[in-house]
Amino acid sequence: MREILHAEKIRVHSVSGRVKEKRKLEEKLRIPGKEYQLLSQVTDVVGLRIITYFDDDVDAVAEIVKREFDLDVPNCIDKRKSLEPDQFGYLSLHYVCKFAPTRLHLPEYRSFENLAFELQVRSLLQHTWAEIEHDLGYKSGVEVPSLIRRRFSLVAGLLEIADREFRGIRDTLSQYEMKISRQMIDPEAEIELDRVSFAAFVRQSETVKELDLHLAKLFGGSRIGEPVDEDGVTVKMLAAAGVRTVAQLRSKLEPLKERLIEYGEITCQSHCELDEIEGGLCLFHLAQILVALKGGENGLASAFEQFGIGPPGEEFASAQHVMRVMEASGIAKPKLTKRATDSQRNAARRIEKRSPDRKPSS
Repeated sequence: MREILHAEKIRVHSVSGRVKEKRKLEEKLRIPGKEYQLLSQVTDVVGLRIITYFDDDVDAVAEIVKREFDLDVPNCIDKRKSLEPDQFGYLSLHYVCKFAPTRLHLPEYRSFENLAFELQVRSLLQHTWAEIEHDLGYKSGVEVPSLIRRRFSLVAGLLEIADREFRGIRDTLSQYEMKISRQMIDPEAEIELDRVSFAAFVRQSETVKELDLHLAKLFGGSRIGEPVDEDGVTVKMLAAAGVRTVAQLRSKLEPLKERLIEYGEITCQSHCELDEIEGGLCLFHLAQILVALKGGENGLASAFEQFGIGPPGEEFASAQHVMRVMEASGIAKPKLTKRATDSQRNAARRIEKRSPDRKPSS
């Protein structure tokens, strides 16, 4: 099921399964009025649960389930349709399924021909409701005082509203991403630099693609992944350097292109091979350089501490390392603070000897 959802490009929170415990199965078989002749008549010996991030993804998953499996329609329940318009409560899809003939033709599935299983689909907030409801032992309206039932309904209503709001936020964000992608074509457009415009710039800038490809080769032919910028660190660093629009970012990047290539070559010397690098890694290098040019070692160390970059307590040492690489690649004039030790000075000299002489950039 995970593979099917991945192929359909549907992101879900989780896919989990369980086999009914022997004790619970025995209890079910003893329920008065229930007569089972075969184990295959018990439809929930095996259960599968799919939890989606958004409520409308429940319907998207449902369409896939209908297409991929044979449904026992009389035993399938859409809890969302069982509530009246003025009622709030448990919302979930319950399907009883069997493998479709097309799948049973495959040797690895033939032994499951008569196996029925239960499949539940619900959103993450619907799952939250169900889990808390179960934990509190709330089984039916008869068992709970009316005051408590009303509070349950209020919470269910709030969660339903929250589901719709999260869906709306997702849709608005998607529209914003498309808008930014269209605006990015105009180099003069005033586009605020945020995580969305940053990702769009990484995907569309030929300079970024070229620099990232060079870095990927230095890391052993790594793949270039999506521009994630976890926690927005690169965008925050760029803002600390005074770069707050895409136009400003472009104006800072182009003049330093050749220097960034050498900066990357020196930086990657001390790193092992990687399977993948994050798209826009060259812009993280650029952000460090710009912060260092603006505030020196102390300013860069302060930014590292503020944004949680690198090992705690080693921010100043990391900043000094960046400064030495900048000096070796001709971006900054050689200058070490009084806090630099003799070993750090010697390390800087060794880096300079390995690098071709360059005139410091103005």
